[in-house]
Amino acid sequence: VELALRTGYRSYDYQTKLFESYVNQEMAKKPGISREDAAKLAAEYSARPGTSEHQLGTTSDVTCAICEANPFGNSADN
Repeated sequence: VELALRTGYRSYDYQTKLFESYVNQEMAKKPGISREDAAKLAAEYSARPGTSEHQLGTTSDVTCAICEANPFGNSADN
C-alpha cells in the first residue's frame, strides 16, 4: 500500500471553518438539534479550534489511493 499525506498543518481559521462545517453537517442530519448538541457530536471526530494537533504541526492525516473512498479515519475500526 502506498501512503500519501492528506493533510498536515492547519491554521486556526482553517480549523474553525472545518469544525463549523461538521457542526452544520450534524445539524442537517438531525433537524431540530441545537447548535450546542451538534458541536458536541462534531467534537467526537473533529478537534475544536485551538485544540487541534494539526495547528501545532505535530499531526498528519494519511491516506492511500485505494483507500480514498474510505479514508482510515472513517474505517469500521475507528
